Amino acid sequence: MTERESKAPALAPLVGTVIGDRYRIEALIGEGGMGAVYRAEQIDLRKKVAIKVLHRDMLLNAEVVARFEREAVAGGRITHPHVASAFDFGKLENGSYYLALEFVEGRSLGKLMREQSPFTERRALRIAWQIADALAAAHAAGVIHRDLKPENVMLLGRDPEDEFVKVLDFGIAKLRSTGDTEQPLTQLGTVFGTPEYMSPEQARGVEVDGRSDLYTLGLILYEMLGGESPFGHADVVVILARQLSMQPPPLPQQISAKTRELVTKLLKKDRDERASSAVEVRDALKALLAEAPRGPAAAGPVVDIRVDSGSVELVRKGEEEAGPVSGDAPTRAAPLLDVAPPSLAEPLPSTVRRGSRIALFGYAVPKRAVIVFGGLLALVVVLSLVLWSVSAKQRKAAPDAELLAKARAVELTLLAAAAEGGDPNALAKIQAMPEAERTPALWRALARGACGDGNSERCLFALRDALRAAPMLGEDLDIVADVRRLAKSETHGMAAIELSATALGARGADLIYDVSTDKVLGRTQTGERARGLLQEERVKQVMSTELAATQRLHTALKSPRCAELKKLLPELTPKLDRRAVSLLSRLNERRGCGFLGLGDCYSCLRSGGELKSALEAAKSRPEPEFSGAVAEASPSAAPAPSSSAK
Repeated sequence: MTERESKAPALAPLVGTVIGDRYRIEALIGEGGMGAVYRAEQIDLRKKVAIKVLHRDMLLNAEVVARFEREAVAGGRITHPHVASAFDFGKLENGSYYLALEFVEGRSLGKLMREQSPFTERRALRIAWQIADALAAAHAAGVIHRDLKPENVMLLGRDPEDEFVKVLDFGIAKLRSTGDTEQPLTQLGTVFGTPEYMSPEQARGVEVDGRSDLYTLGLILYEMLGGESPFGHADVVVILARQLSMQPPPLPQQISAKTRELVTKLLKKDRDERASSAVEVRDALKALLAEAPRGPAAAGPVVDIRVDSGSVELVRKGEEEAGPVSGDAPTRAAPLLDVAPPSLAEPLPSTVRRGSRIALFGYAVPKRAVIVFGGLLALVVVLSLVLWSVSAKQRKAAPDAELLAKARAVELTLLAAAAEGGDPNALAKIQAMPEAERTPALWRALARGACGDGNSERCLFALRDALRAAPMLGEDLDIVADVRRLAKSETHGMAAIELSATALGARGADLIYDVSTDKVLGRTQTGERARGLLQEERVKQVMSTELAATQRLHTALKSPRCAELKKLLPELTPKLDRRAVSLLSRLNERRGCGFLGLGDCYSCLRSGGELKSALEAAKSRPEPEFSGAVAEASPSAAPAPSSSAK
């Protein structure tokens, strides 16, 4: 939902009232035939929300009421940065129903298309990618939108390079039931939706699946690229007839052939000929968006690997014969029979940082990487000297496959280091690899390299892909630090904390708390969302013991009862860290209660040592830091315990 100027202030009977004991209605945003939408404040969290209220006369229509409830269920099923979530549903005193949704301040795609289309190809693909990402999450949750249209797509951010999509309004969504009985909202043969953005099967009133949403996405993408709807007409009957039988006019020739091919595939009349899933479309759009990284070529390599006749040797690039790497190295091929390949199952050492580079194995590797990989190469040389006495027969006994694997492991390790340092050639080489062949270290390198150039969108996508492919990276302090830096982005900050909630476990909960209490971010929409996430069960379940204790203390202070706090402090004292110090300091204040607020709210704490002990304990335990692996990890930054405190 988005706030816009209401033209009907007289139709705002709820403004100024509190509904559900927790939402204060502030303004009427808009009104339609079925209901009204208000801007409200969630009182406890002081968080802006949108409240959709069903018109009372609609209560007589059972299908409308069912559709309203269906929107609540559909919105509650989906947790995704690109979906405006529904999180509460209730009944008013007059018998009507209300639905609480995420409040989104932005501009509708429909309005922007009327004002600015056609869009550039890159802008259209970026928006379509995010819509497809939202549809993939919805379909995975068993929800088919069925009324996707530009007016139901909101864009946050003013810069076309940083627009962030929110998909709204699952009011006529179709839910794939997980049980045995779920009644459809509309009978077969009933046409429901927006005609200009209906799929052919929806226009015929037959059963629909996720491919119907993909057809609509194709229509939206076509309109963004071409500047007008392929089947537009003033007469609804003509529109429906065109949806059923007419092929769309060709897109302009300046649109790339691959993009035109994807749009054509999405707009196939036979759904079996379209893409099979939103994930497939999302990945295709992402591939179209990806441009080969370009930049100054890396300096020529000083050493290379040569595999020949069962041996592996290190040679200077360009030499006809094998040459020594150093003055003490042998001038002949030396086997690496016993050199174990460096492990790529774990993230690279934290000492590999961005900075100036040297040329190594064809990649521009950060200088500090020499600390790690210089030692590796030295080990190769030393072992080569030790093994030089091994007979030729023994050397030939080593299987070629093993030697090749060792050489490949060394190269991939250096490739990851170069990519993490931002080397465009290394990044391009990893991106060209099939995803199934990328190790966690390579995923990590892609994410860290993408987050090093200041492009928050590229950083977000790379982090999300890496954490999805290699969940263990959620324990990597450098990855967590990149997510925390991304939270500062005006456009992608909310997506960063959503990613924290879904992929970073206990560290993610700590990060969300850090954002919620940040002096700058805490006052933004990102800070409000962070405070809301801390109340969600999925975040509570992964909180560290220390954070859970701080949250309990924070809740207790909302309704200060001295006797209860006096009993609670000894229980919390062994768990609190420095994050609780500011909360505990409030208990030393001797004013704020009673007549004119002059009374001591916590007088019962003056006679015992509970407060002093709690403060001393909290000060002794560091709070988590988010500056990367070089930061000292606090107890809260450690992996989540097997049973989190609630």
